[in-house]
Amino acid sequence: MTGIPEFKLLSNGPWLVGASEVEEALNRYAVSSPTIRSELEADQLWCDWLGWLRETDGRGGFTVE
Repeated sequence: MTGIPEFKLLSNGPWLVGASEVEEALNRYAVSSPTIRSELEADQLWCDWLGWLRETDGRGGFTVE
């Protein structure tokens, strides 16, 4: 498994999404095709999500409650 486990985002936890999970998710996204990234980044909500992940990456992750 790479990135953030889906079950952590589909329930109210509480779950800790660790920095390593966030980093893996961001790294996987970075190597995805430019076409896919371009399509996804046309959505402001997706851009906000990426910004949130980047912010939490350097802070040890985040919790889902």
